[in-house]
Amino acid sequence: MTSEERESLVTAYALNDPGLSSADREKIESLVAHDADVRQAVEETRQLRRMLTEGLAAEQAATPATAITIPASKLLRRRSPLWKQQVVAASLVLVAAIGVSAVLQSVWKAEHSRDGKFPAVAARGSSDEDVAIGYLNKSLLTGQPSDSDIHVKVKAQAETHYERLPVEDLIVPIPGRPSPLGGQGPPDGGKGKFNSGEYRPGAPRAPALVPPGLPSGPPRVTADLGRPVTAIPGSVPVAGNLPAVPPGGNIDPTSPSESRLHFEAPPNANDRFPALVENAFIKVEGQNALSTFGVDVDTASYSIVRKFLSMGQMPPANAVRLEEMVNYFPYADKAPSGDDPFAVTVEMAECPWEPAHRLVRLGLKAKPIANDKRPASNLVFLIDVSGSMEPENRLPLVKASLKMLVNQLGENDRVAIVVYAGASGLVLDSTSAMKKEKILSALDNLHAGGSTNGEGGMHQAYEVAKANFIKGGTNRVILCTDGDWNVGTTSTEALIKMVEQKRETGVFLSVFGFGMGNLRDEMMVNLAGKGNGNYGYIDSLKEANKAFVEQMGGTLVTVAKDVKVQIEFNPAAVKSYRLLGYEKRILAAKDFHDDKKDAGEMGAGHVVTALYELVPTGAADPVVSKVDGLRYQKEADPKPAVKGDNSNEAFVVKMRHKKPDSDKSTLRELPVSNVTKQFEKTSEDFQFAAAVASFAMMLKDSPYKGSSNYGLVLELAASAKKREPGAHGEYRTEFIELVKKAKTLSGKP
Repeated sequence: MTSEERESLVTAYALNDPGLSSADREKIESLVAHDADVRQAVEETRQLRRMLTEGLAAEQAATPATAITIPASKLLRRRSPLWKQQVVAASLVLVAAIGVSAVLQSVWKAEHSRDGKFPAVAARGSSDEDVAIGYLNKSLLTGQPSDSDIHVKVKAQAETHYERLPVEDLIVPIPGRPSPLGGQGPPDGGKGKFNSGEYRPGAPRAPALVPPGLPSGPPRVTADLGRPVTAIPGSVPVAGNLPAVPPGGNIDPTSPSESRLHFEAPPNANDRFPALVENAFIKVEGQNALSTFGVDVDTASYSIVRKFLSMGQMPPANAVRLEEMVNYFPYADKAPSGDDPFAVTVEMAECPWEPAHRLVRLGLKAKPIANDKRPASNLVFLIDVSGSMEPENRLPLVKASLKMLVNQLGENDRVAIVVYAGASGLVLDSTSAMKKEKILSALDNLHAGGSTNGEGGMHQAYEVAKANFIKGGTNRVILCTDGDWNVGTTSTEALIKMVEQKRETGVFLSVFGFGMGNLRDEMMVNLAGKGNGNYGYIDSLKEANKAFVEQMGGTLVTVAKDVKVQIEFNPAAVKSYRLLGYEKRILAAKDFHDDKKDAGEMGAGHVVTALYELVPTGAADPVVSKVDGLRYQKEADPKPAVKGDNSNEAFVVKMRHKKPDSDKSTLRELPVSNVTKQFEKTSEDFQFAAAVASFAMMLKDSPYKGSSNYGLVLELAASAKKREPGAHGEYRTEFIELVKKAKTLSGKP
């Protein structure tokens, strides 16, 4: 197709044009998945559409004001790429369709005073209805500089009162970009005029006051790593949410990842993450010489951390789960041979953040499976369509993500769709994946609205999966939600109990989180763990492609369930040890041989990495876990548990797993010699896993981080990115960029 035809199709796809054929839709979805420029075009089109429709919704109850007309010819007076022209034209048509007169009544021309005052905001104690003014520069609509501004008047959504704030405290200028009040921000990030006051790079900006009782509301308009351009009542600020423009003005306005606008609520206090206490060092004596845990293939934490950093915020410590950070990345471990469902790799070397200690990497690589070799699949998409799922990064992203998965399915696969809001319902009964057009059409017709009865939807989804059960195949419910359940059973404990009962039917559950602002991460972690599935967080089409295309086998096909690991350390070689992460998967020693005890699952091609930090015999005890000597007992000198050849072992790795359709586990053992490599001579996988672990400890400000700093993380990662495993080689490069962002935001070396 020509570039003009492609741009027209991209615009139609972004605006969800019902006239777009399935064939054209598939072409554009393929482009979106692999072409960053197309993704940017789609995103900007949708953002512009949403800005206009949200302006209308917010203005339906606003105080009327004098209307003005903005000629389309003026908006397009400068030559721009065809797709941008089509975006503006299509958006103007959209405005007309929903009531252009209503929009124009809410927009009036800015007074060009530069006195820095903030009109129409009630002072504290006023009994009048409070009104806030949000400023949107016309350049945000057209991408072109403009001398005139558009003021969008947004009515407050609760009877409350605001402090009078100077506009300079509400709006942050972007270097080299049009100011939201007209004119240009300092082109070089240096000292310059901003309205009537001085603009000082590095000066903190006070967040807008938040009305009491408004934990959510109209989204904030943000640009450039999450720097707010307007502050709207109902947006809840987080500490550090308004960073100053960095000295030197080093924002690249041409970079798609840096310059695009985001229309979404920022992360706030309604996001819920599980509070996990980090594993401490444990002395190798008696039963404490045994370390037992269930494997974990979840990766959500890394995507969530990436989302926070991309919005210009440091992630909360509880959002950082070290094992999920490490396991996000593909590694080049050797795949199993024969009938073994997974192979095991062990490496031990000097610990980079504590040279007197040792670092152990245990890698489990599950057998990969080609798409055409997969067993038949019985899938039920369980989709949250409640009102909280309306933003573009929620239900629209859910639909685009699941379409990628549908396009990978074949003649032996079936799909059903269950949705839930205030009530649940079957949108599409189990349908052959050969009828892709029917499945895609059902996804297209989903719309958000209402409260959230997740429990009802879960029950129905499991019933549909059970009714279409494929013996020897993949039977799985795929839940897509932000987790904001507010109707029916909402307690995590009750939902976990239900999922534990349902998994006995042979139907597994995978959970994918979407959106920020009310993310129930703590609930989704537990549901996936107890549902014999995995938990991922989808923040972009790129991440959707990773989960549903690149790693489709791991997402759908379980090759081993209830996989447990138990390591016994030899006290002659190891004084104490610490398991890095896996706090939510720790098991008692007695659970290892108990086949009734649930543990983690491994999907086809999955790689599970576990890291241990060891204190060798003779080394000093770590300060963070030092205890006084016993007064009434003498501590025995460490001795080998077994004499002979085994005395040269540092530890033995024992593993148990079940086949997906079996209730009896199989035992494997692997002794490991007490041989320590120099860190520089370890594999790239070992070095990169160490870099990610060090980064996670920095983000959590872990007491066990030793000499870790962002500089060390960058050094370790740089040495390990020469060869990047996986279909796409950008993951390690992206990681390095995230570390740089965290380093800048934290202000730490």
